[in-house]
Amino acid sequence: MLNEQRVEDAIKIFTFLTSEFPNSANAYDSLGEAYLKNGNQDFAINNYEKSLALNPNNENAERVLVGLAFENRNTQKFYKLYIKQEYVDDLDELAHTLTTVNSHPYKLMQKEDFWRVVNEKKTANNK
Repeated sequence: MLNEQRVEDAIKIFTFLTSEFPNSANAYDSLGEAYLKNGNQDFAINNYEKSLALNPNNENAERVLVGLAFENRNTQKFYKLYIKQEYVDDLDELAHTLTTVNSHPYKLMQKEDFWRVVNEKKTANNK
């Protein structure tokens, strides 16, 4: 139904599936997708979060949630111009925080590649 642009019908079906199969991560993932196509980000986020709670390995739900968070970020937050040393210090702190706080810091990138990119950015000639 989603492929046929019958989004409202898909929402009804997936809502029914989540009520009949409340432990189905796939049903919530599909309902999240339908709500996203319908333009209702709040409901989409809610259902993707339920899907991820039921299946922490659901990479699709995780990817969509990260994408929505990035899309909805405050673009005015980083209006200050940094000197290179401030940028390097912030990047170093961020990299160390990401690798110590996250339970799977190298899920999407090998450890060596991650630190290579961080070091390349820290030594770049850009201001």
